[in-house]
Amino acid sequence: MNKNLRIGLLIGGCIAYFVWPVDLLPDVLPPLTYADDAAIVLWTIKKVKELLGCNVVTIDSPPARGNGANSAGKGFSMRANRL
Repeated sequence: MNKNLRIGLLIGGCIAYFVWPVDLLPDVLPPLTYADDAAIVLWTIKKVKELLGCNVVTIDSPPARGNGANSAGKGFSMRANRL
């Protein structure tokens, strides 16, 4: 199956589940009922990232050196991590 089609089906299925009135967890306890929706959204994001082969950029910031505005922005480094 085409990668773009799979991504479209994943996102479309996620949106359909999110707006569909029938859930895995019934709407009895309101805070708990959002857990299945959140799980589906997070799973979909994970799968789309896997299909796209996305990189995640993390920013490492060491402890601040010096004082005042002179130390702002110094010592930052970025690295890309493959998911």
